[in-house]
Amino acid sequence: MKIKILQNNFTQDELDASFLEYAEKTAYLILQNSENDYEIGLNIVTAEEIQELNEEYRHIDAPTDVLSFVLNDEEMAQEEGYIYLGDVVICLSIAKKQAAEYNHSLLRELVYLFVHSILHMSGYDHLNDEDKQKMRAEEERVMELISLSR
Repeated sequence: MKIKILQNNFTQDELDASFLEYAEKTAYLILQNSENDYEIGLNIVTAEEIQELNEEYRHIDAPTDVLSFVLNDEEMAQEEGYIYLGDVVICLSIAKKQAAEYNHSLLRELVYLFVHSILHMSGYDHLNDEDKQKMRAEEERVMELISLSR
């Protein structure tokens, strides 16, 4: 299985170059039981941009840290055979605030948000306590495998 990340940074800030490498590794760890090759959109946006998306798609008029847009359409496989799994949208300013709040690096926060989003695309959710515990355990397992655990 192969993973291709299509990154778009819509902010003025430079990102740690290793973020893309971590994104590829974590997506592979989460999706490794699949026989398919996946392409994933990774969009880094401002608070204003994510608030607009949150309002449009979730009817919540407030910024959030990460949004997941699942496509996972095998019919839309690119010529190279990649299936477009969907888009991860991360708000950089909120990620920075959360990194400071949790006293860890911005890189760790960005990777964690990416992992959270890919897990949503893989069927995980946190609508009840049991599902939340399962999702949190998988997030921590993946973060530990790449040596970015708390």
